Amino acid sequence: MAHAYWTGFLRLSLVSCPIYLSPAITERERVTLHQINPKTHNRIKLQPVDAETGEELDRADLIRGFEAEKGKYIEIEKDELDALKIESSRVLELSRFIERTDINPLYLDTPYYVYPENKQAEEAYHVIAAALAKADRIGLGQIVASQRERPVALQPFENGMILSTLHTADEVRAAEFQAPKKKLDAQMIDIASTIIDRYVGKFDPSVFHDDYQDALRDLIKAKQKGKPLPKQQVFKEPSNVVDLMAVLKKSLDSTNDNRPQKTVKSKAKVATAKPKKSTAAKPKRKRA
Repeated sequence: MAHAYWTGFLRLSLVSCPIYLSPAITERERVTLHQINPKTHNRIKLQPVDAETGEELDRADLIRGFEAEKGKYIEIEKDELDALKIESSRVLELSRFIERTDINPLYLDTPYYVYPENKQAEEAYHVIAAALAKADRIGLGQIVASQRERPVALQPFENGMILSTLHTADEVRAAEFQAPKKKLDAQMIDIASTIIDRYVGKFDPSVFHDDYQDALRDLIKAKQKGKPLPKQQVFKEPSNVVDLMAVLKKSLDSTNDNRPQKTVKSKAKVATAKPKKSTAAKPKRKRA
């Protein structure tokens, strides 16, 4: 059984089944660096200390508190927190269903796989997943996790379901974009659109690599083996664009060597140079 982040019941009207959530992402393979004492080469231990007396404390003896006034706290015991059991602590009630495109990606937070808790739950679990897939809808609800009630979105995924916690409206900051101060050059937009068309493809997460983590691993291996450190790459900072049209045309020319065999013909007509007329029949390009 995968690590359970949350356990409880999934409920659709009067139908319910026990489920558990398991993180869909991991940072296990990420290289992490620790703080160490350069004199002793020992790792630093973060010890809780009383802010006023300087006394070192044991974490097991600590309690939580809310600062009602400056320097004055309302103490809250662990058993008092445990007693705060509202329904969403154990039940994910699907209260509303929306189209997949209705959720602004800005509100998506962390994904979790949703699994049935036991064999008895499998039938109801798969019926709910199949119904969501047939309706092509996302179910919305709320669960209590990490001492707060979180809005969540549930949707079918492969042979099961996936749940994403959502940011609330007060967590998302308003954008401060400004409209262009002058009318954009239509030909510039056409050229940029053609460049985009030439790089059209499908999303494949396997092609993305963390080059910084690779460089960090190479650095660690070199120091472990006492070898010379990897040669540092020289980063040349891009200069400010002075003539945007000239840069766009140059970019367009550079894509000729990189574009795939079947290219997407842009609707835009881009004029960089007038070609000579030819009497030969030109084959029609197929759209990709």
